[in-house]
Amino acid sequence: MTTPKTRLTTRFIETRPPAPLGKRVDYHDALVPGLSVRITDKGSRSFVLHGRFPHKPASFTRLTLGSFPGLELDDARDKARLWLRLGAQGRDPRQEEALQRREEAAKAAWTVRKAWERYQAYIAHHRSAGKIAQIFNAELLPVLGDTALHALTRQHVKDCVRTIAKRTVYQAYAAFSNLRTFLNWCRDEGDWNLEVVATDGMKAAKVVGRPRKHRKRVLSDDEIFAFWRATRPERWGLVNEIHRRLIRGRWQDVPFIRPARTSSVRGCRVLLLTGARLNEILEADRSEMNPEASILTVPPERFKSDEAHMVHLSVWAQKIIAELPKRNSSKLLFSDDGKRPAKIWTKDRRRLDRRMLLTLRALARLRGQDPKAATLPPFVLHDLRRTVRTRLSALKVPREIAEMVLGHGRKGLERVYDQHEFREEMREALERWAARLREIVQFSSAKIIDFAEKQTSTSELEVA
Repeated sequence: MTTPKTRLTTRFIETRPPAPLGKRVDYHDALVPGLSVRITDKGSRSFVLHGRFPHKPASFTRLTLGSFPGLELDDARDKARLWLRLGAQGRDPRQEEALQRREEAAKAAWTVRKAWERYQAYIAHHRSAGKIAQIFNAELLPVLGDTALHALTRQHVKDCVRTIAKRTVYQAYAAFSNLRTFLNWCRDEGDWNLEVVATDGMKAAKVVGRPRKHRKRVLSDDEIFAFWRATRPERWGLVNEIHRRLIRGRWQDVPFIRPARTSSVRGCRVLLLTGARLNEILEADRSEMNPEASILTVPPERFKSDEAHMVHLSVWAQKIIAELPKRNSSKLLFSDDGKRPAKIWTKDRRRLDRRMLLTLRALARLRGQDPKAATLPPFVLHDLRRTVRTRLSALKVPREIAEMVLGHGRKGLERVYDQHEFREEMREALERWAARLREIVQFSSAKIIDFAEKQTSTSELEVA
């Protein structure tokens, strides 16, 4: 049963009575040709479309668009117009819709976690692959891993990154940078037909909330003296001696005492003498040493610029390395068990800071100052690298040589045409810095201890 065309409304469809028993009533829409709403004798309502389609081009065909109210009137009109347009192009709208559903299902199956697995294989050769994986596994995948790649929005990215920024801004910057690189790869290299990605046009400073500031921390003479004194291997080895005596004595079970790690503090001294990065020193292999040339060659896989870097060793640095114990014929230079490279753990840093602060307070007391006013501003071991660079400038070392000592190297055409390695110049620069460091350590120590002997019976520095 059909009725005259009328401009369908939602109210009209809802108020129509059921069709007579055993009948169906079609109400045709006056706006979209061929669109009608069908009402059965049981009161069910659905949108149908009448027209000629490729599977039956010789006759009119009735196709069901969807049920009401699951499919709203405006959506039904848009769908009818699309199907009519596809039919006019000789394309079956039902096949097109099925193909679209399959594509959407495939898109939903490609989550961020699944795409990350392919990206991880792509960056496996990258020297920073381990750090990138750590950021994804710890920060990004727990929050975004189950989100479909095509459904990832800017709000998802903002919420994730800003949550990280509440704990640490630097980790938030690293997470955003790696996520942006990953999504750009998904768009450019992947086969997911991504026209845009969530991070397009986003800037880390606006997402995190404040710009990233460069560190400017440089250790003073007193702090260098305190650092050198706090990294005396013999004082760190004292815990080893206590451990051995307790084991040999009547206390056999002392699980709360761990042997001290002296390789790491020796490595800290080498950092201050060379200006190298922490992992470049602590992960060094004996095969990378060239004692005759006084050079430690950092291979490309452990260096930041994907090329070998020569760390020139002063006589003082060579002496520290020569005193390193050899454990189980290990190839590692800095190792406490012969199996793994030495590490600077959180407990070690706290112990180092505590000893440095004690020394600074002792210096203040011996100078007649208030020891409670002595403070140690927070610093990281990478600040030693900045300290060395600053001191090289103070020693009138040419800027180009000082930059090469740190491994920054030359850029542009200078890097292409000037192939001189400047070995002697870099070695001389580090020898000058080693001499200046010896002056800071020995002069300060002699001066303070001499002052202490005149003022007190016991040197306050022995406490530190």
